[in-house]
Amino acid sequence: GTPTQYVQFSPAGITIHSPTAVTLSAPVVIINASESVTVTTPTLTLNGSMTVTGDVTADGVSLHNHVHGGVQTGGGSTGVPT
Repeated sequence: GTPTQYVQFSPAGITIHSPTAVTLSAPVVIINASESVTVTTPTLTLNGSMTVTGDVTADGVSLHNHVHGGVQTGGGSTGVPT
């Protein structure tokens, strides 16, 4: 019959298919992509700390370059980025 779990090698790349889960288990896992990495999922969970080199953008707002308007010096807190 048709396999439900397989590794496919083709000119377009390598596909690992499983109807349940694919688990990578090692002390260190390294992904090197010279152009991009795409993750498509309804929920993403990262357990542990995350270190980012460069900027982070969320909903069009840059972590490095966003500004808070209407702020005066003192002991108060700013609002959310706009």
